[in-house]
Amino acid sequence: VAAATGASEKTLKRYGIPYEKVYLHPNHHVGYFPGARNINFKLLFNPQDGKILGAQAIGEAGVEKRIDVVAMAIQQGMR
Repeated sequence: VAAATGASEKTLKRYGIPYEKVYLHPNHHVGYFPGARNINFKLLFNPQDGKILGAQAIGEAGVEKRIDVVAMAIQQGMR
């Protein structure tokens, strides 16, 4: 499963918007519970004010839940 929200790196580069990125690799649920699957997650943010600009995630489960939360954070202008 793949999901994304907000701007991509390609879009940010095209419009000259400054950004930084962080890669995260959490499990889709707690590790001590059997069957935890890895999620590869990239978060894009403005280095000057910390505003979230976009995110992409790939994994077997739980991807859409995390992207939904980031979409809400972008919509609310959270940092």
